[in-house]
Amino acid sequence: MKNKTKNKKGIVDVAITLLMIFILVINLLVSVYLAINMKKISYSFIDNQNVNETFNKTIDLSINTADWLFLIVFALSIIGIILTSFLFYSHPAFMVIWILLALGLIIGSVFISNIYNEISSQQIFNETITYFPTMNYIMDKLPLFTLGIVIISMIIIYAKSQTQPATV
Repeated sequence: MKNKTKNKKGIVDVAITLLMIFILVINLLVSVYLAINMKKISYSFIDNQNVNETFNKTIDLSINTADWLFLIVFALSIIGIILTSFLFYSHPAFMVIWILLALGLIIGSVFISNIYNEISSQQIFNETITYFPTMNYIMDKLPLFTLGIVIISMIIIYAKSQTQPATV
């Protein structure tokens, strides 16, 4: 039977997820910052009280759901990495290369975590950051989450039965 899955990415999935999460985090920070400031100045440019209340309720809803949005995207990304690990077949001899690439990703996640901490500690984001307790926790512990994801996917990839030979 011909192998239908030719997914040879493996560790690249984790790298793409890290970059996607970082871009999402920065986007959410800036979006919520802008929404908070729009809410503050909305009374000066919206004369109708009903429109102003509706506008502010919509902004409050979007601000309060931003942290949940991050958590859902992060959890689905982890589930996606784990599921794609089941499709990845590799010879155990390549584990050394995989470990070296995983170390590079963990070091990269340290940089991403530090960049996030540097950006979020800026005075301009003081009010914004209070709306993201989950995102702060995950981004502070991102290297540990990356290590856990790498270990789980490595176990899945290399603990499977090697009944199908790895193809190049």
